Amino acid sequence: KFSDEALYRALKINDNFPEVYYSLGQNAFFFFFFKKGLEYLEKARNLGFNTGKMYCYTGACYRELGDYDKAFYYLVKSCDMDKNEPLAVYELARYYDTMKDYDNAKYYFKRAYEIGDSYTYYWYYIGYLCMKNGKYSEAINNFQVYMDKETRIEELYSSELSSLLEECRQRIAKCQQ
Repeated sequence: KFSDEALYRALKINDNFPEVYYSLGQNAFFFFFFKKGLEYLEKARNLGFNTGKMYCYTGACYRELGDYDKAFYYLVKSCDMDKNEPLAVYELARYYDTMKDYDNAKYYFKRAYEIGDSYTYYWYYIGYLCMKNGKYSEAINNFQVYMDKETRIEELYSSELSSLLEECRQRIAKCQQ
């Protein structure tokens, strides 16, 4: 990927370069500058750059900013444009999680994994959703799938997972008493 500095230089040469605005919008999203990301993505769209991923990042920015109607509109549009883009399906799952629609969130996290199986983190999210819903045995199973599939579990996630698994086990034991 180009650095933002290189992208800005490209715009000085020609400011009608939609791919550059898209890249700047994507980078802004990754660094949590959601309003700035939307500005760049809108410029890209106005210059004719209309891809599923562009709509996906637009929807994700709106979700992060709390504008859920626009988030849903752009995320669905992204999925409609490219049904096999795991990032779009993943972001739609995160939207449903934000809206506390855990059944749809779980469905779309699993769907995202099915079309992009290198995204093992989805199993972690599914486990967390199950835990939020009091489905502790199912949460443990999904956390275990995540640990089995993910070979690069960082120390932080490893201890966090251990804590979550222990909490699930304690709640199951409490229910069995």
